[in-house]
Amino acid sequence: MLVSDKCNKCKIVQNIEEFRIGRHICNSCTKKANEERLSKIQFCPQGHDTFITGRSAQGRCKECAKEAQKIFVNTERGRTYKREYQSEWIKKHPEIKKKVHQRSVENGTAWRYWLKKKYNITPEDWEAIFNSQNRMCAICSTITPNGRGKWHLDHNHITGRIRGILCSNCNRIVLPVIENYNNLLKNAQDYLEQFKEI
Repeated sequence: MLVSDKCNKCKIVQNIEEFRIGRHICNSCTKKANEERLSKIQFCPQGHDTFITGRSAQGRCKECAKEAQKIFVNTERGRTYKREYQSEWIKKHPEIKKKVHQRSVENGTAWRYWLKKKYNITPEDWEAIFNSQNRMCAICSTITPNGRGKWHLDHNHITGRIRGILCSNCNRIVLPVIENYNNLLKNAQDYLEQFKEI
């Protein structure tokens, strides 16, 4: 069994552990050769000093790699790749996804994200709207959210403008009836007025 070998570079006989498998140049000489090679290409084609930015395992300038990544993720191909990768990851790790979601619900980041994405407001803005209504439903003046147990941020579905905060019953039952059957309600009111004496 071979326990030592002679380096083709420094010509020194060394322990076999000092060589990579299938190579006849010792690790020390390989390291020196790499350092010399990199010293000759200190600056990448974009002009970054690779002694400062560093190089990836493939020998690419890390700063250039970051810039290329930023450009890639903003392309349609990059966004598609990101969506597919995230989708596959979530399928493989459903328990982690569930924990992350639960944590975001508990600490309020999920609600903050949802308010910003859907209505472009912050939780502080929501509180200001609710306080301006004396912390009650803008229609029926109840102080409890009723129904599903959540307050609803009412908005115009065409313009997206926020109108106020409603209880669950007013948001799901009263408001849609008034919006969709306004003339019908007026007719019903006139009808009841006619027979008020009876």
